[in-house]
Amino acid sequence: MIATVAFWFAACQVLYGLHVVNDEVCRKIGHVAGGCSIALWLPHLTRAAALVFATAYVLATLAARVLRMHSFHLADPRRLGDLAFALALALLATIPVSIRVSVLAILMVALADAAAALIGNYFPVYRYRVWGAERSVSGTVAFFVVAIVLLIVWDMTVSGQLQMASVLAFAAGCTLVENSLPFGLDNLGLPVAVIVLSGLWIPAG
Repeated sequence: MIATVAFWFAACQVLYGLHVVNDEVCRKIGHVAGGCSIALWLPHLTRAAALVFATAYVLATLAARVLRMHSFHLADPRRLGDLAFALALALLATIPVSIRVSVLAILMVALADAAAALIGNYFPVYRYRVWGAERSVSGTVAFFVVAIVLLIVWDMTVSGQLQMASVLAFAAGCTLVENSLPFGLDNLGLPVAVIVLSGLWIPAG
């Protein structure tokens, strides 16, 4: 798994170096590809192996900041998304939460949050600020829609039947957290929200 994630971040860094993509797109490609790779491999890891990977990811994130790797973070020192996501992985590896919930938490950050950032940046509709960070209605709607899709798949996988009211409530809760935490802190807040909300809905296992 370490090799797979490292490949995606290295590839994004190369694309940025060749001026194929800008820093924001570079970071989000790494965000999506790296997050999905982690979600794919996580069910096959023991708890100890997951903790080793999370520790390695935290160290790699710190190194990437020193080396200014744009596939991990933007130059703005206020942006803490890379560190927040690394801490989220460490949290998921250490607390007794099910693999299914951990995968859902990672995909919520990797896909829904990435969709919100890209749509909000390139197709903004009604921009506004939360705690000094810029948001947009289009980005918030994009997050909500992707979150619904993820939760529908998870609901059918876990319970075998669609509970649309629970899906909408869960997605709304995650959207509120994503929209409320600025400067990338939602990368930690979202996994915490998924853990809390899943305890009210998704059976343990």
